[in-house]
Amino acid sequence: MKFNFKKLNKDLWKDFQAYFEFDGACSGCWCMNHRLPMGLDFEGEAAKLAMKDLVCTDRVFGILAYVEDEKVPVGWCALDRRNTLPGHDCIGTDIDCDNSEWSIHCVTSRKDYKNKGVENFLVKAAAELAVNMNGKFVEGYPEPKSKNGEGFKTWNTFNGFESCFLENGFSKIDKEIGEAGEFYSVVKKELK
Repeated sequence: MKFNFKKLNKDLWKDFQAYFEFDGACSGCWCMNHRLPMGLDFEGEAAKLAMKDLVCTDRVFGILAYVEDEKVPVGWCALDRRNTLPGHDCIGTDIDCDNSEWSIHCVTSRKDYKNKGVENFLVKAAAELAVNMNGKFVEGYPEPKSKNGEGFKTWNTFNGFESCFLENGFSKIDKEIGEAGEFYSVVKKELK
C-alpha cells in the first residue's frame, strides 16, 4: 500500500476535520490538550474551534496521511516545537529549549488502517518535515516496548508505537519525567 502525505495548512482544515470525525474516532481532544498548560484540558466543540483557529493561522504543524481512493485521510501526526507544548503529559515542564527542538506528540491512524504501516510512514515523514523546518532534534513519547500490530497496553495510545520510532532511527534516552518508563519512553533523533 502506498501512502502520501500533506503538511497541515488552512486549506486542509476540512480534511483534518473529516479525519477526526471519521467513524466516531475522535476522543474529543482535537489534538489541543498538549497546547494548553497542564490541567487545562478541554474537549468537544470548544477544542475543535480552538484547533481550527490555530490551523487557519498557521500555528499548528503536522501531517495527514492519505492513500489512493480514500477521500478521508487515513492518519494524523502532530509535529510541533517542543517549547509550544506546555500540557503534554510526557514533556511536563521541560519546555525550556530553542525552536530547533521538535516533538512528535500524536501519531494515530484510522481504525480500518491499523497495522497497515500508516504509523511507521507518519513517523518517517514527520522527521523529514522537522528537517525542513530547521529542526536539529525531534523527540517522541511512545508506549514502552509497543510494537505496530500488537495494540497498546496503557493509556498512551496517541503517541505511536515505539517500534515505529526505533525503525526510523530514533534512540531511547533516559529521562526522568513523570511516568517515564512505565507509560512512555522518550525517543530522540538528531536531524541532519
